[in-house]
Amino acid sequence: MAKSNMPMISQLVKIRLVGKNYGSFAVGATIFKIEDYKQTEHGSAFSIWKHLIGSNDWEDFKNGKEGVSRYRNQNLPTESCQGLYELGVSVISQDQGRKIDPQNVLTAYLGQSERVRSRLQEYGRSGAHLPTRFFEDIFSKGGSILYRWAQMRNKRETQATEAKILWIYDYAWNTFCNGERRHLELVKKLGDGEFICHRKLSCEVDTQQFFRSRPQPYRF
Repeated sequence: MAKSNMPMISQLVKIRLVGKNYGSFAVGATIFKIEDYKQTEHGSAFSIWKHLIGSNDWEDFKNGKEGVSRYRNQNLPTESCQGLYELGVSVISQDQGRKIDPQNVLTAYLGQSERVRSRLQEYGRSGAHLPTRFFEDIFSKGGSILYRWAQMRNKRETQATEAKILWIYDYAWNTFCNGERRHLELVKKLGDGEFICHRKLSCEVDTQQFFRSRPQPYRF
């Protein structure tokens, strides 16, 4: 199980948690497309990437292939805890021995849940709230759906951390703080090996200066 990482994430994205009301906020324009970078300053607070749905899992399950489940239940967190999670996509070749190279993962979605394991099961079964065609488009490119997560202490901090990250980064499948989804752009990038290889290593964000230069996302 991933240990509680809330203090680490708070430090990495320079969050100051004050006040009690997180229901009202002003959204500014997010400027960094997260899939354009191989790593982020908050990424080290998450677990390693794991398979959630292999590129052929849904089709093999539908066709009744022996020993195949719709998603990789064995890779899920052992307990259903409060936390943040990211969904990513990647083409994982046989040449890699089906091992995940984190620098080849395109991060697509950031979410939070009081029961992360249960939430991930919903994605595995049907895509949950995301359109099924999003996953099917990824599978058509030979891509797999991956996840990583970070256990948190409570719902208030989890929601605040999620909002702060989305305030800086644009995730292709998010709408909260991110505007319209960029699914077709993500699929195009997944199929572009040149893009994946030559992405910037990291997004060097001076988050303290970044937060000072933009309207505060919350009214307390």
